Amino acid sequence: MASYRAFYISGPGTSWKDKLRVAALIAVGGAVLLAALVLSLGIALVLVPVGFVAYLFRRQILRAMVGSLQQRAQPAPEGFRPETGPQSGPVTIETEYRIVERDSDRRS
Repeated sequence: MASYRAFYISGPGTSWKDKLRVAALIAVGGAVLLAALVLSLGIALVLVPVGFVAYLFRRQILRAMVGSLQQRAQPAPEGFRPETGPQSGPVTIETEYRIVERDSDRRS
C-alpha cells in the first residue's frame, strides 16, 4: 500500500523546507492557471470576431459555396428523373456469378 507524506504549513513539526515546497507548488499552480487563462482569452479574442464576421456574411458565404458546388456538378443525363418518393417494392440487384474451382486457378 502506498504511503504519502503530508505537508503541514504550520505546527511544531514543520521545517522551512516544507514551507518552501508548499510555496513553490502554489506558485507553479498559479502560473499554470494564469497561462491557461491567457491562452483561452487569446483564442477567444481571435475566434469571436471571426465568428461574428462569418455570421454577418453568412448568406454571401453560403451562396458562394453553393455556386462553386453547382459549377463542379455534372449535368444529369438525358431522360434522368430523380425519384420523388419511397420505392413501392423491394430492390433487386442483378449481377453475373461465375464459379471458380480452386484447383484450376492454381494450375493455370
